[in-house]
Order: sequence, then structure tokens, then C-alpha cells
Amino acid sequence: MFDRLLARLNATPLPTRDTVGAPFARRDIAVVVLLVELAQSDRSLGSAEIEAVGRIVRGRFRLDEATAGRLIAAARTELDAALEDWVFANAVRESFDEAQRLEIVELLWEVVYA
Repeated sequence: MFDRLLARLNATPLPTRDTVGAPFARRDIAVVVLLVELAQSDRSLGSAEIEAVGRIVRGRFRLDEATAGRLIAAARTELDAALEDWVFANAVRESFDEAQRLEIVELLWEVVYA
């Protein structure tokens, strides 16, 4: 089971389950998963959090609204299907250098403030 999780984490790019959009890179999905997970950490996903995640995803990845929505949907699907959520934090740690990870932490704080 652990090997299967690691294989899923290392798959790049990871195809989304959305048949309309193209696949997104695993590292991008991992970042968005962390944003979504933080946004719903109080067991509710309010409109302010949803708007903040959408704004961040559009800005960070330079995506239009529809593509950002597909990326967020793919991330939510991955989060819901994950047995452990640490794999996403690990993917971010392995995929980004220290300066980039600091930028991601700043994005996470934007969600917290929402």
C-alpha cells in the first residue's frame, strides 16, 4: 500500500479525473491540495475561503477562471481519495526549493486570513 502511495505521488503529470481539462503537474495539484485542505480545516468551506483559493490559484499558476476551477476540482478529488494527507506536503517539499516553499507558505497564510 505504501508503495502505491509513493507511486501516485511521483507520477508526473497526474491526469485529472476531469474529462474536459488537460492533466496538471503533480506538484501543482499538491500545492492546491494544501490550500484547499487549509481552507476547510475548520470543517467548513465558506465562500471567503473558496474565493481566496480561486484567486490564489489563478494568480500563482496564471490560469483563467475555468482552468483554475478544474485544477481546484482535481485537487479536491485527490484530497478526498488520499489515504494520508502528508503525501501532498511531501510532494511540495521535494518539488520546490526553499524560496519557493516560503512563497507557498505565504499563499497558505492568505487562505488563513480569508
